[in-house]
Amino acid sequence: MVKHPAQTYLQNMVESASPIEHVIMLYDKAISCIEEAIKLFDQKDDFEKRKAFIHNIDRVYNIVSFLKAFLDMEKGGEIAKNLNQIYTIILNTLVKPDKTKDELIKISEILKDLKEAWEDVKKQYNKT
Repeated sequence: MVKHPAQTYLQNMVESASPIEHVIMLYDKAISCIEEAIKLFDQKDDFEKRKAFIHNIDRVYNIVSFLKAFLDMEKGGEIAKNLNQIYTIILNTLVKPDKTKDELIKISEILKDLKEAWEDVKKQYNKT
Protein backbone atom coordinates (compact mmCIF):
# COMPACT_ATOMS: atom_id res chain seq x y z
CA MET A 1 0.00 0.00 0.00
CA VAL A 2 1.47 3.33 -1.08
CA LYS A 3 1.14 6.16 1.42
CA HIS A 4 -0.04 9.53 0.29
CA PRO A 5 2.73 12.15 0.77
CA ALA A 6 0.55 14.06 3.25
CA GLN A 7 0.15 10.91 5.36
CA THR A 8 3.90 10.36 5.37
CA TYR A 9 4.50 13.99 6.32
CA LEU A 10 1.95 13.82 9.15
CA GLN A 11 3.39 10.55 10.43
CA ASN A 12 6.91 12.02 10.44
CA MET A 13 5.67 15.15 12.19
CA VAL A 14 3.96 13.13 14.94
CA GLU A 15 6.85 10.72 15.39
CA SER A 16 9.42 13.50 15.72
CA ALA A 17 7.35 15.77 17.98
CA SER A 18 8.17 16.45 21.61
CA PRO A 19 5.59 15.70 24.33
CA ILE A 20 4.67 19.40 24.43
CA GLU A 21 4.20 19.42 20.66
CA HIS A 22 1.96 16.34 20.98
CA VAL A 23 -0.24 18.20 23.46
CA ILE A 24 -0.42 21.20 21.11
CA MET A 25 -1.37 18.89 18.22
CA LEU A 26 -4.15 17.40 20.33
CA TYR A 27 -5.47 20.88 21.10
CA ASP A 28 -5.29 21.75 17.38
CA LYS A 29 -7.42 18.73 16.51
CA ALA A 30 -9.90 19.36 19.34
CA ILE A 31 -10.25 22.98 18.25
CA SER A 32 -10.84 22.07 14.61
CA CYS A 33 -13.46 19.48 15.64
CA ILE A 34 -15.32 21.84 18.00
CA GLU A 35 -15.27 24.55 15.32
CA GLU A 36 -16.77 22.10 12.83
CA ALA A 37 -19.42 21.07 15.38
CA ILE A 38 -20.29 24.74 15.91
CA LYS A 39 -20.75 25.18 12.15
CA LEU A 40 -23.04 22.14 12.04
CA PHE A 41 -25.00 23.01 15.20
CA ASP A 42 -27.91 24.71 13.45
CA GLN A 43 -28.12 22.06 10.72
CA LYS A 44 -28.79 19.06 12.95
CA ASP A 45 -32.15 18.33 11.25
CA ASP A 46 -30.21 16.96 8.26
CA PHE A 47 -29.25 13.36 9.12
CA GLU A 48 -25.77 13.50 7.58
CA LYS A 49 -25.01 16.84 9.25
CA ARG A 50 -26.25 15.45 12.58
CA LYS A 51 -23.91 12.46 12.19
CA ALA A 52 -21.00 14.80 11.41
CA PHE A 53 -21.92 16.99 14.41
CA ILE A 54 -21.95 13.98 16.75
CA HIS A 55 -18.71 12.63 15.25
CA ASN A 56 -16.93 15.94 15.91
CA ILE A 57 -18.30 16.21 19.46
CA ASP A 58 -17.14 12.63 20.09
CA ARG A 59 -13.65 13.45 18.81
CA VAL A 60 -13.38 16.48 21.10
CA TYR A 61 -14.63 14.36 24.00
CA ASN A 62 -12.04 11.65 23.28
CA ILE A 63 -9.18 14.15 23.01
CA VAL A 64 -10.10 15.96 26.22
CA SER A 65 -10.56 12.61 28.00
CA PHE A 66 -7.09 11.59 26.82
CA LEU A 67 -5.55 14.86 28.03
CA LYS A 68 -7.33 14.49 31.39
CA ALA A 69 -6.21 10.87 31.81
CA PHE A 70 -2.57 11.83 31.40
CA LEU A 71 -2.52 14.62 33.98
CA ASP A 72 0.13 13.97 36.62
CA MET A 73 -1.64 15.19 39.74
CA GLU A 74 1.45 14.72 41.93
CA LYS A 75 4.02 16.48 39.77
CA GLY A 76 1.55 18.91 38.19
CA GLY A 77 0.36 20.41 41.46
CA GLU A 78 -2.08 23.29 41.21
CA ILE A 79 -1.86 23.49 37.41
CA ALA A 80 -2.85 19.82 37.01
CA LYS A 81 -5.67 20.30 39.52
CA ASN A 82 -6.99 23.31 37.57
CA LEU A 83 -6.69 21.53 34.22
CA ASN A 84 -8.53 18.55 35.70
CA GLN A 85 -11.41 20.83 36.71
CA ILE A 86 -11.49 22.53 33.30
CA TYR A 87 -11.42 19.21 31.47
CA THR A 88 -14.22 17.86 33.69
CA ILE A 89 -16.41 20.88 32.91
CA ILE A 90 -15.73 20.49 29.17
CA LEU A 91 -16.53 16.77 29.25
CA ASN A 92 -19.72 17.30 31.26
CA THR A 93 -20.86 19.96 28.78
CA LEU A 94 -20.11 17.79 25.75
CA VAL A 95 -22.29 14.93 27.01
CA LYS A 96 -25.27 17.15 27.84
CA PRO A 97 -28.11 16.39 25.43
CA ASP A 98 -29.29 20.02 25.62
CA LYS A 99 -25.91 21.73 25.15
CA THR A 100 -26.13 25.11 23.49
CA LYS A 101 -24.13 26.63 20.68
CA ASP A 102 -22.87 29.26 23.15
CA GLU A 103 -21.51 26.48 25.37
CA LEU A 104 -19.66 24.99 22.41
CA ILE A 105 -18.25 28.41 21.52
CA LYS A 106 -17.05 28.78 25.12
CA ILE A 107 -15.35 25.36 24.92
CA SER A 108 -13.63 26.47 21.72
CA GLU A 109 -12.38 29.63 23.45
CA ILE A 110 -11.11 27.63 26.44
CA LEU A 111 -9.30 25.15 24.20
CA LYS A 112 -7.70 28.00 22.23
CA ASP A 113 -6.54 29.66 25.47
CA LEU A 114 -5.09 26.38 26.74
CA LYS A 115 -3.34 25.73 23.42
CA GLU A 116 -1.83 29.21 23.57
CA ALA A 117 -0.60 28.53 27.10
CA TRP A 118 1.06 25.30 25.93
CA GLU A 119 2.66 27.17 23.04
CA ASP A 120 4.09 29.62 25.59
CA VAL A 121 5.44 26.67 27.60
CA LYS A 122 7.05 25.32 24.43
CA LYS A 123 8.70 28.70 23.76
CA GLN A 124 10.07 28.82 27.30
CA TYR A 125 11.24 25.22 27.07
CA ASN A 126 13.02 25.89 23.76
CA LYS A 127 14.92 28.82 25.32
CA THR A 128 16.62 26.51 27.80
